[in-house]
Amino acid sequence: MDQSNSKLVRDQFKANKISWKNSSLFGLSIDYNHQPIPWFSYSAIDYLKNKLQKNFKIFEYGCGSSSLFFSQYCQKVTSLETNQIWFQVLCEKITKDYDFIKKSPLTTSSITSSNQQSKFEETPLNLPKEKFIKNVNELKIILMDNGLENPNYQNYVNLFKEKFDIILIDSLKRYQCAINAINALNHGGIIILDDSQRSNYQKIFDFFKNNNFQKIDFLGIAPGQLSIKNTTIFFQ
Repeated sequence: MDQSNSKLVRDQFKANKISWKNSSLFGLSIDYNHQPIPWFSYSAIDYLKNKLQKNFKIFEYGCGSSSLFFSQYCQKVTSLETNQIWFQVLCEKITKDYDFIKKSPLTTSSITSSNQQSKFEETPLNLPKEKFIKNVNELKIILMDNGLENPNYQNYVNLFKEKFDIILIDSLKRYQCAINAINALNHGGIIILDDSQRSNYQKIFDFFKNNNFQKIDFLGIAPGQLSIKNTTIFFQ
């Protein structure tokens, strides 16, 4: 680690020491007050806190502390998860530690394409889900246990009637998810790519650049982690 990165780690750790320690002990990304925060670089978290609005609708490829974080600030969060054990752990944690009320699943009908929606558009393709309500906020986690093989995974963001103000790409098939995400993004919306320091994500950067997106990189440490990572936000 070069000298500038060493200073970055020291400065960010000093500024976020309590959050960093809480996250290490609790096993979930949380702040100094034990409230959930994404496992992003701290500078990206700070940026988002000033960006989020109450009427925002969020879609996430991959659920976690970010799901809980967004649901504190925004109207609706929809997360697509592929790990059944993590799906169950997080659903239990939501009702036990964060006072969400679990709602019974709505009846859904399967659809044949993104242009042919059931009147119950809550969960396309009849996938298992858990839905939680807190005040006026809604958090829905959908389980697809064969995401790597299922072509509906990367296109899932486009199966809803609504578009989203923020789309998070933080799980499987990130390049394919990025390609599909731009058609589901509201005007003025943003796309978040986490762990964007990885060299094999360069083609994602190239794709967004070729589609006239700008970017902001947020380099630094994340809760419970001292190694440098990057969280990138793309926007038009």
